[in-house]
Amino acid sequence: MQNTWSMEEPVPLPAEANVKIRFRLTSDNNDAVGDGWFIEDVWIGEQGDFPSGIENGDWFPGFSVSVLDQNVPNPFNPATVITYSIAERGQVTLRIFNTAGQLVRTLVDEEQAPKAGGFSMVWNGQNDQGASVASGVYFYQLTAKNFSETKKMVLLK
Repeated sequence: MQNTWSMEEPVPLPAEANVKIRFRLTSDNNDAVGDGWFIEDVWIGEQGDFPSGIENGDWFPGFSVSVLDQNVPNPFNPATVITYSIAERGQVTLRIFNTAGQLVRTLVDEEQAPKAGGFSMVWNGQNDQGASVASGVYFYQLTAKNFSETKKMVLLK
């Protein structure tokens, strides 16, 4: 498959306008997820507002969002990939819970900074003691600075 980019028609702007558009093209091509391309972030700004480059690992300073993606595959057996991105440097936790709300596994518990492409963690269906968990519904929760989100996944054996 060939990737092509095209613009239907240029948008007319006044001569004094100085608008820049910046985007990040990301591939989800890895063994656990599949292949494909998508635009992850778009930043539009006027002269003086546009970031001049990547600073301290931040892709879009002042324009980042924290995102917790749906795990892939779902349902899964024996492992699944959880991807996420964070907007700000800070303490990050990614935890797995059972339907009773009990902590099953902590995948991440550390300070992290935003990075291009985000983060990917693999959960192999084991608890913190290394034992395989039962088939069923589990929840994964990402907590970062000014952000918390929980999603559901299903382990089938």
